[in-house]
Amino acid sequence: MSDAIKKALGNLEEIVPTGADGSYYQGQELAEKKCQEVAAFPGIDTLYKLYAVLRKTWTAETAYPSCQAEWVLTDPSYGQCAITAMLVYDM
Repeated sequence: MSDAIKKALGNLEEIVPTGADGSYYQGQELAEKKCQEVAAFPGIDTLYKLYAVLRKTWTAETAYPSCQAEWVLTDPSYGQCAITAMLVYDM
C-alpha cells in the first residue's frame, strides 16, 4: 500500500462533509458497502475509503483547467470530474 493511501485511510476522521446540506457525496448512504479491492489500491474496500483517498488528491492543479481559478478548499470536488473518472476507471 502506498504511503499516500495509508495516510488518507489513517485520517478518515478528518474527512468532513462539504455539501451545503451536510453531505459528503451523492450516495453516501452506501458509504460502508463493501467492494472488491484491487491489487494496485489495497485498503480501499468501501466507497467512503475511496472518497477519503480522492479528497486527499483533489487540488486546484488537478481540477479541469477552466475550473482551476474558481476551485476552493471548501468545495474540493469542484472541477474534478475528469481526474476522478480517470482514477476510478484505472481501478
